Amino acid sequence: PDALSDKTTIAFSVASADAGQDAAVTVYNRAGRVIRQMERGAVVSGGNTVDWNGKDQDNVFVPSGLYIVVVKVGGIQETETVVVLNKYPRP
Repeated sequence: PDALSDKTTIAFSVASADAGQDAAVTVYNRAGRVIRQMERGAVVSGGNTVDWNGKDQDNVFVPSGLYIVVVKVGGIQETETVVVLNKYPRP
């Protein structure tokens, strides 16, 4: 798992057949609840990245813990686990 500081960069690869398609990135908590949805826009063949700032859909920092990041491009899906060690207090 990757640890999040002020942001984490989610890296993923795209085959040439899927280049030009939009990437959808969804962050889930361990219970499977959607925490954040992001769009990457058109991706290129090879390496691509998306930055996550550790905030939920309401722009509030998420609590420390494990989060699942799912990247979908066309019919392809990649999953990565991210560890959040939050240094920001929750309201």
